[in-house]
Amino acid sequence: MFTGIIVSTGKVIDVDFLESDLKLTVSPGLLPKEILAAGESISVNGVCLTLRDGNIPMKFDVSKETL
Repeated sequence: MFTGIIVSTGKVIDVDFLESDLKLTVSPGLLPKEILAAGESISVNGVCLTLRDGNIPMKFDVSKETL
């Protein structure tokens, strides 16, 4: 169960479908860049995804199991 505080809403800007998973790119909206770091858990439409790096736009690897 997600118990964090929603700080900002973003927008999916790219979905790259691979063989069994995908790479998701999300614009962070007003989320401060200072809090973004590789390994952070970010709730994306109710699903916690692990941030690949601290860059903007945010990038996530989404496994087949998560899909």
